[in-house]
Amino acid sequence: MLIGRVLDFESPRRDGQGSKQSMNTTVLSGRSDAEDPRSLIVLYRSHLGSCGNLLESILRGRSPSAREVILQADLSTTNLVTDPELIERFTIKLTGCAAHARRPFALYEHEDPVNCAYMLHLFKGLAIHEQRLDVHGRNRQNVLAVRQVDSRELWEEIRELATDMKAKWSKGTKLGAGARYILKHYDKLTAYLDDPRLEATNNLRERMLRTEKLIEGSSLFRRTLEGRFALDVVRTVMQTAVAAGVPMREYLESVLRVDAEELAAHPERFTPRAWAADHSGE
Repeated sequence: MLIGRVLDFESPRRDGQGSKQSMNTTVLSGRSDAEDPRSLIVLYRSHLGSCGNLLESILRGRSPSAREVILQADLSTTNLVTDPELIERFTIKLTGCAAHARRPFALYEHEDPVNCAYMLHLFKGLAIHEQRLDVHGRNRQNVLAVRQVDSRELWEEIRELATDMKAKWSKGTKLGAGARYILKHYDKLTAYLDDPRLEATNNLRERMLRTEKLIEGSSLFRRTLEGRFALDVVRTVMQTAVAAGVPMREYLESVLRVDAEELAAHPERFTPRAWAADHSGE
């Protein structure tokens, strides 16, 4: 309810002709503690606007002292911050999504089988490196050792192949556009190589949205604004609790029994992560 009051529901059109009309459900996630994956906060929000609009609405309430913001997305302009005031207030570092860069070569492989097969092979190598890190355990030293050597070599091969494909395919073709996307955003696509906190892809958020679409298609109450907002709240609490590793039923029952005045005075004590820390000995 507080989120609904604070964050913009209707976002203006860029041409100044009133508000946007398209209803979207956006998923944003971020850590309250950059070094702790259990601090992940997942926010579902139904609104008239884009992901970028919602992000701007959130950043307007962010402390100027927390100047650095790292944003990972598919780099579509609708997902980015464009407000000049916010761009001046914060240092926003953009990180791309390897899965998005790979997609055109999988969809249109039949148009250039040899080059696309090699491109997909290189991206598969990147995925294997990330999977092996999961198997052997991630820490700063291991992640940087693998990414800054093996993964970087693969990315350099990807850039060389993209350069060749750019010369072969015009920007009006899907493969030509895909090659140019890699070259244009190469630094952003490879930013994760130097920061162990970052992921190679934005797949987690994509999967969250895919699940949301399935729920939306089978839930009649999503046809009303009240129903949409109710499910936004439920999904936000559930996914944030999953990230914190708390048992959902016990968490909800415990928080719902808290005195309303205490909850209103100290909401930070009852987030999933705070609840998990308080009940760690049980």
